[in-house]
Amino acid sequence: PHGVYIISENPFALDYGGAPPHCLMKSLKPLTVLLTPWFLQAALTTPLSAQTSSTWDIAGRLDASWRYRSENGSSQSDSQALLSGYMDATAKDKDQSEIFRFHLEGFVNHDLNGLENSGDSFYGLPDTRNHATRAFLYGAYVEAPVMSKDLMVRIGRQEIHKENALYFDGARVEFRPLNSLSGVAYAGIPVRFYESSRSGDLLLGAGLKWRIERNLSLGYDQMFFRDHNPPADPSITARNDLSILSANWNRDQHAMLRGSASWLDGEPRRAELSVFLNYPERGWWTKLHIRRQNDYGEVVSTDLSPFAVTLSDVAPYWSGGLEFHRNLTDDVDLGVGYQGRQVIEDEDIGV
Repeated sequence: PHGVYIISENPFALDYGGAPPHCLMKSLKPLTVLLTPWFLQAALTTPLSAQTSSTWDIAGRLDASWRYRSENGSSQSDSQALLSGYMDATAKDKDQSEIFRFHLEGFVNHDLNGLENSGDSFYGLPDTRNHATRAFLYGAYVEAPVMSKDLMVRIGRQEIHKENALYFDGARVEFRPLNSLSGVAYAGIPVRFYESSRSGDLLLGAGLKWRIERNLSLGYDQMFFRDHNPPADPSITARNDLSILSANWNRDQHAMLRGSASWLDGEPRRAELSVFLNYPERGWWTKLHIRRQNDYGEVVSTDLSPFAVTLSDVAPYWSGGLEFHRNLTDDVDLGVGYQGRQVIEDEDIGV
């Protein structure tokens, strides 16, 4: 795949992509209008006692890098400058409960040697946008409790991870009616980094998580997507329903087991199993991951893989990976691993 990989410190998370600057500016204008009244309301409705005794946790990071690629036996090459960063500010009361949060995260990529031609080895989706500089807005939201600390509301551009990273502009409500039961509901417009219009698009979702015991929890999520005039067939309005069942087991702070299964419009989509072992006091961690992906349309109505442009089906496959990381010194880590994918030949319909 073409794109820039942004790898978080969470070993289970991986995102990549980019957008032309005009997409970023179109998104910022409505977000500014949306966030400003919410910011003022949260500040005005916060009790004075909480304001005078609150503390702020502020974190941020800025990464700059340069990437160069060339092809042996050819004069073709690609050179890019990359800049990414985030800022997170959280206000807490005297009991260290969150009373307000602001988050901003983005990414900028500049092609130093110009856009590639369609026949070049390093030609990719970003080169079709006629912009040497691309900006990618990951998140810009505010968050605050409403009426109680067990009812948290977030408004703005945000990401929710349900099998894949889903980016949308809208609202999310997290609630906890019981100590063993928590839930989330969200609605908004899916973020489309490579489409000119999102008019008529819609994302709705809700989920529950039940903690059966201290180390074991079960979850269920249901999502609905509507894509007006999708690229595959602009004459229709596509609709999809995604259902996800998940289970998590934490033996202790050192071992975690996670499994999930999903269905797209009632048909099996994906089954996954992950095992994570972490022993920081011994200086190592390892992860094992297995996935069974069934045949499905890559372009579903909300771009479950937000940067995919394959207008066809994916053949069923098994995939897996094993990673091992070791701290050699306080400043040097060593990681080794293997990832593989095996197409299920008797089910491969040749697409």
